[in-house]
Amino acid sequence: MSEVNVVIATCNRKNLLLNVLKNLSMQRRIPDLVIIVDSSKSSNLLFYEEYSKLNYEVIYITSNIKSAARQRNIALDYLPKTTDFFVVIDDDITFNEFFLENLIKIMAEDSIVGASGLAINPNKKNRSIKLNILKRLFLLWSPKQGSVTLSGINIPVTASDGDEERLQVEWLIGCSIWNYKMVKDLRYKSEFKIGRAHV
Repeated sequence: MSEVNVVIATCNRKNLLLNVLKNLSMQRRIPDLVIIVDSSKSSNLLFYEEYSKLNYEVIYITSNIKSAARQRNIALDYLPKTTDFFVVIDDDITFNEFFLENLIKIMAEDSIVGASGLAINPNKKNRSIKLNILKRLFLLWSPKQGSVTLSGINIPVTASDGDEERLQVEWLIGCSIWNYKMVKDLRYKSEFKIGRAHV
């Protein structure tokens, strides 16, 4: 069985983080290891007894760096060399029990470097026509889902009911899985300069 490890960057969001950790423990495919890099003011934000009962190993790292990209880079340095896939998730998401299992199935194809689950915001309202015109004017719009605009902004992939079609995209959202052997020497760009991401 493949070794699957999870990376989470967090800051001052104990309850959300604990929710994600509990959510991971209910997966049909339990992660082998979860690496948390926490830049909260209090280094004891996550108490050991609260995650010692989980059914996977946790490495908890405190940092004074408040950058999700740099925190993820710290976590990547802790990934075991035996890692097959690593999953990067945000600290404020919820997902169904098939999340990891489905991502791993997609990664079974040798040529795939990374894949992503679909993020859905149930509170999102319909956008107005005026807003779309402004987005086009400032190069913030693209007809292609999962693309990066000329201004360097990411266009999300939207969901339609029952649509599980795979899309090739230029970028992956915060909930993504990567083939460790293919990207083990890469790191997140921490400067956040505008431009296209290259893998």
